[in-house]
Parts: sequence; structure tokens; C-alpha cells
Amino acid sequence: AQIPQIARREGHALIITISGARHRIYEDHFRACAEEDPDNCEMDSLWSYDPQEHVVVVLRTYYESMDYLLLDLETGGSIVLENQPHKAPKGPYWAVVDESLASGDGQIQLVTDSEGFRVLGSIRRPYCMFERWDGDIAFLILCNSDNETPERGEFRITLGTSGTLTRSPTGRAVSEDEYRSIDAGAPDIPAVTGAQ
Repeated sequence: AQIPQIARREGHALIITISGARHRIYEDHFRACAEEDPDNCEMDSLWSYDPQEHVVVVLRTYYESMDYLLLDLETGGSIVLENQPHKAPKGPYWAVVDESLASGDGQIQLVTDSEGFRVLGSIRRPYCMFERWDGDIAFLILCNSDNETPERGEFRITLGTSGTLTRSPTGRAVSEDEYRSIDAGAPDIPAVTGAQ
């Protein structure tokens, strides 16, 4: 996708314009990927654009992994996240939940772009997925059980006064079949918002 004033493609390069007519250039390395060169394989695409916060998300795909780069179009500041960021309906907040069932570490984060990108809080709970925002800086996750954490269901993640994230059960139970069907239905295709 292209948003000419913000992001465009020129050959193998994704060019993003930031304040002051400066640019960030992300070069794709298709040949390295085709030749199965894990050290040099990288492909970049515009994942989303938030005109309200003036932030883009770039999906960076490597040989056997990916990450997400949040880039502030006004300051040029950025932060790399290992998992998909989910933008809050209001304010400069993103929920990040490690949704990989096989190799993830269960990292759950709340990130802000208030005076520069930073992680406001972080906890670990494997086998969870982002469900939806539930207020300005609270969000819901669905978790499956594992050997260490047998509880399965919906949990509300909030930022405590000490700057840590807390996880509280909502009381909604989720069967393993429901969890798997939700996980199987999660889209793998990036959606670009704010495009003309």
C-alpha cells in the first residue's frame, strides 16, 4: 500500500517521510531471501498508519522471523516490537501480546509514544492472544492453559499505579476449541489503515 505523502515504494525500497522532509529508507533484500540467506534476508512493508498519532507501523520480515517497527512521523523516534502492536482507540497506546503458540516467551506489553516511545509495563503469560481494548489503557486477552498455568479464559490487563501490568480474570471461560478457532481465524494479512 502507498500513502504518497507518508510512504511509497521505489523499487525494492520502502521510503517513509518524516517531519522536515526527512526520510527513512527500508531496503528489501529479495535475493537473499530467495537464496535462503538467513543473515541478509529482510522484506519491509507498511503495516498501518495512524494519522491521529502520526505513527506508522512497519512490518519487517526476516528469514524465519518478523518484528514490527513503530515510527513517529514527527520526531523520527522508533521502537522495535517482537509482536504485533494493537492501537488503542484513544491516546498514544499500543498493546503487544506474544501470540506465537510454539516459540513465544509470553511477553505482554503496554507501549506509549508520550514523550518518546517506551514500554509502560510488561508481564509474561504464555499462550495468550489480544482480544480487544477495554478502556483507554486496559485491554482484554484470551489465554489457553499450559503445564505451568492451568487457567484458561479471558483476562483484563491494566496498568497499576506502580507502573506494572496486572492481569485479572474477567470470569469469562474459554474452551480449548473456542480458543483454537479464534486463533485459527486470526488474519495473517497486514491491513493498512488511513490509506486514501
